[in-house]
Amino acid sequence: MKHVISGRAVGLAVLLATGMTVSAAKKPGNDRVAEAGKSAAQILMYSEQEKGIKPYPVRYIVTDLYLRSDDGIDNGDFTLLDRRNKTVYNVSRQNRTILVVTRQNATVAKKDRPKIRVTTNDKLNLPKIDNKHTLKLKFEAGKKVCNNYIVVPGLMNKAVAALAEFRGVLAGQHAANLHKTPKSLQDPCFTAFNIVNHSKHLEYGLVVRQWNSQGKQQLLVDYAKNRLVNNSLFVLPKGYKRFKVGEMP
Repeated sequence: MKHVISGRAVGLAVLLATGMTVSAAKKPGNDRVAEAGKSAAQILMYSEQEKGIKPYPVRYIVTDLYLRSDDGIDNGDFTLLDRRNKTVYNVSRQNRTILVVTRQNATVAKKDRPKIRVTTNDKLNLPKIDNKHTLKLKFEAGKKVCNNYIVVPGLMNKAVAALAEFRGVLAGQHAANLHKTPKSLQDPCFTAFNIVNHSKHLEYGLVVRQWNSQGKQQLLVDYAKNRLVNNSLFVLPKGYKRFKVGEMP
């Protein structure tokens, strides 16, 4: 099974190169609590597609301590964010390796930061999701349209916060390794979306659809507000070789 790095797509991949089902709303105080060996989680299921590639599933599982991203298979490859130490681990079962991405404080000099513009449109003829209105965003950088989004403000806030933390860790690594990033990727959209304003779109809400002119698409197909999951999903396998960006595994 191919493991895709998804919104990680230009994320960890670049670093290495250098019909919706709606879950029932829970009433306050009615959240499921963690059991022995299990934790309460929010879950997002997306279908993603890139130019020339068939759609593939991407699952995000978010708890108070972790964010796990995978292709929906519990025993397959996965990426794990430890929200306590802001470290990302990318696990390859086939290679028996773990890429470790630590938080960096690096950023881009002000003179090299592209100007961004976010245009919003709340006059959409779309059905509500969980009784919440949708919002369309157009994200531009350096006079270039980078991404379009349909978001839902106020939906799955814990998951949205974890996704922003995840992108923040990758943004620091992108900045620290920008001099190694292929010039073909260093356009205003890359700098704005992956470094300087890495989570700007998430400030508006949960992404339910994303698309751009390069053929990148993302569609939310299912979500769960509060589900018990096995804590074993967040355990890094023993005996795997660990390496950092820029090192040979």
